[in-house]
Formats: sequence, structure tokens, C-alpha cells
Amino acid sequence: MKIGKVRIRLSTLETDRVYTHSYPLLVLHPTGVKKMGEIQLAVRFTCSSLLNMMHIYSQPLLPKMHYIHPLSVTQLDSLRHQATQIVSMKLSRAEPPLRKEIVEYMLDVDSHMWSMRRSRANFFRIMGVLSGIIKVAKWFDQIYNWKNPLTTVLIQILFLILVLYPELILPTIFLYLFLIGVWHYGWRPRHPPHMDTTTKLSYVDDVHPDELDEEFDTFPTSQHPDIVRMRYDRL
Repeated sequence: MKIGKVRIRLSTLETDRVYTHSYPLLVLHPTGVKKMGEIQLAVRFTCSSLLNMMHIYSQPLLPKMHYIHPLSVTQLDSLRHQATQIVSMKLSRAEPPLRKEIVEYMLDVDSHMWSMRRSRANFFRIMGVLSGIIKVAKWFDQIYNWKNPLTTVLIQILFLILVLYPELILPTIFLYLFLIGVWHYGWRPRHPPHMDTTTKLSYVDDVHPDELDEEFDTFPTSQHPDIVRMRYDRL
């Protein structure tokens, strides 16, 4: 029986600091999200060299050859399956040993399966990424239409300064990014957030019951053809 799992992003952890926090264990069922319990974890992220870690973050996610000759979807699925098998075999010899089903559950082997809930969640994630660009476009539209005369005048003065002194363009951009980073640094999470507790991220709060039933359906389907036709019409 699945009892849930905890996902913590490494980018939210500071090096050589111990985080002790309680996390809920959530599992998605055909009837919705169910809380299976809580777990108390003590997490510490260590690295041998900070420079090497920053260098790894600057590297591409995939090998350079992949961007020249990209792998097909079939090849990626095959590599993902082989990686799962290697991890499963290694952890089965650990102490205590982990079963293959546990490793597959932790690695989300069924993440490639399509569902309406996941597609909607991915859509809203993309919209969340583009929301910043949309806000900037609306801000420029307000400047263009003189919605706020003071802001428009200040932007025009700044534009004239950058035209007269183009060498200030890059320093201004870097200064702006630095100030944004300093501003958000004070609001950073004190405890590493549990990704699965953000139900809005996975869109499980407003999901239709039939969409959950479709997500947990067998392959091939075990539902009546009329229900399958209704789902296709809705899609």
C-alpha cells in the first residue's frame, strides 16, 4: 500500500545546515487526495566543493551530443527504464533492501502516462512562467498610453540616459537583477518546502471525479465504451 513520499528540491537547501521539519504524507486516490500521516525528517545537504557545485549548475542538463542529435521518445523511455532497473538492483542489495515496487514508485515510472489532470497542471505551470512576461507587457502598455504620467516621464528620462550613455545598459540590467535577488532573499523559505503539499501545483483540488477515475483506469480500459466516448468528446 502506498503511504506517500516527500520531495525536497536541492536548490532550496543551504549547505551544511540541518533542517528538521515535519512533512505530511499525501497519496492520490480515485476519490481524491488522502493524508496517510506525517513524517519527521532531518535533512542536511553537503558538498565537497562549492565551486564544483556551481560549475555543475552551469552545465547543460543533458550531454552536448543530445542537442546535436536528439534522442527519440522511444529511446528516452528505454533509457529511463534501464536507469530505473539499475537503481532498483543497487537498492535491492542495500541494508535494509528496497523492493522494486518501492523504487519505481519513488522514481515515478508512470509519469509518462497521460491524464487530463496532469495536462491541465502543466498548462497552468506554463501560464505561471509566462505571467511575468504578460505583466511586463501590460506595464509597457500602461506607459505607452500614459495611464500613470509620472511613471511614463521617469521611464522616458531613463531611456534618454541609456541612449546617451549606452555603456550603462548592462550595469543597469545587472543592478536591477541584483536588487531583485536581494529583495527575494529575505522572503526565502526557512524550511525546505515539500513539493507535493502544493496541491495547486498538481491541480488536485479542482479536478473532476471522472478525470481521476480516468487516470486510475487500467490499460486497456475497463470502462464501458459510452464512458470512453464521453471522455473523448470532453477532451
